[in-house]
Amino acid sequence: MHKLTQGALWLVQRAEGATKTDLRYFFSGGRWLLIGYALQVATGLILSVAFANLLPKESFGTYQFILSMAAIASVFTLTGMGSAIIQASAGGSQSALRYGFRVQLLWSSGIALVCAVLTLYYFTQQNTVLGWSFLVVGLLQPFIIGLNLYKWYLQARELFRESAVIETLQRLVPFVAVLGTLLVTTEPFLLIVAYFTSSAISLLCAYVYVVRTHKLTKVADPKLVNYSKHLSVMESFAEAANAADKALIWFFLGGAPLAAYALAQLPVIHLQTIFGFARPLAFPKLARKSMPEIRAILPQKVRLYFFVAVVAVGFYILIAPTLFALLFPLYPEAVLYSQLLALSVLAVPRSLVTQAFIAHQRKRELYIINVSVPVIRIGLLAILLWQFGIWGAIAAILITELFAALVQWYLLARIK
Repeated sequence: MHKLTQGALWLVQRAEGATKTDLRYFFSGGRWLLIGYALQVATGLILSVAFANLLPKESFGTYQFILSMAAIASVFTLTGMGSAIIQASAGGSQSALRYGFRVQLLWSSGIALVCAVLTLYYFTQQNTVLGWSFLVVGLLQPFIIGLNLYKWYLQARELFRESAVIETLQRLVPFVAVLGTLLVTTEPFLLIVAYFTSSAISLLCAYVYVVRTHKLTKVADPKLVNYSKHLSVMESFAEAANAADKALIWFFLGGAPLAAYALAQLPVIHLQTIFGFARPLAFPKLARKSMPEIRAILPQKVRLYFFVAVVAVGFYILIAPTLFALLFPLYPEAVLYSQLLALSVLAVPRSLVTQAFIAHQRKRELYIINVSVPVIRIGLLAILLWQFGIWGAIAAILITELFAALVQWYLLARIK
């Protein structure tokens, strides 16, 4: 056993030398994140199968439209508070989470206002399903966004095991609630009530547990608010752009095409979630290095990350027809959509560049990325989707990801 252990350590050391990566740190923290993400993907896949086979296409499209509009409404708050908390907590702050939650909630009145306008509009249009749904979103979404900040603190402090366990338990509550509701009704409004209510309750339990366990304080931190405001201005464009495709498909094409597009996107979102596990692992490391050091080591790590993503995307493209035939037989048109959208996963490794800019508060670079990329995406979506339907939306997403990668590497190369 001793010889086996020594041999394993020797192999790890050789691999660390070849990849110039702290693999022991990667596996010690990464395995817990991967376990949490794997359970998240499993529950998401079960819900996807249930939605695809139990819910009419129009109802599924309506449900997805409400979620996308909730995401767009969420830009009217401090969307950058999570990134600001992880930056402050990585530096040792014990008050960032509680103070950040309080500030986040105060700044979420914009969400309630937008949802109130949508509620009144749809009631005047005699669409009570959307009217009542947006009322629920307006009441609960501010709390959901604020309470969800707990995970940023845990990741900043490199408490990956605790983060994975708590987040898994927290996500099981809305999973059970939505699945149980789906088994007895196909009404989009009741599904929205189940999702948002259960999410708010489970997040409240998780937040209170973290605050009490770690004895966190709520000392005011003006620097935290100032940095979160800058990040929020930047990230609000990205948040709106990420949800714009579904909203525009609803307006231009209707509920059934949106259902097919959303289902095609779900496996891709799960892939992006799994490959995104490197971001929380990398952030504390990046925060402790200087920008010249990051500029020297980051390209090699991104290339390695990209290679793994290429293998995973290629495998998914091969199995997608079989996967959809088995799980989503009512949506054969979604197969090719999903295969093309999977190419966007190749852009996930570039997120390490953004993490480096956030860790070192490179506001200029972050403004350039988080304003130019969403503007390009929304512009391309509006033009190409109107001209070519869902194919245009997919083309807009892929073109935007390529543009974003070029912009990020250009900005990183210019840093002295």
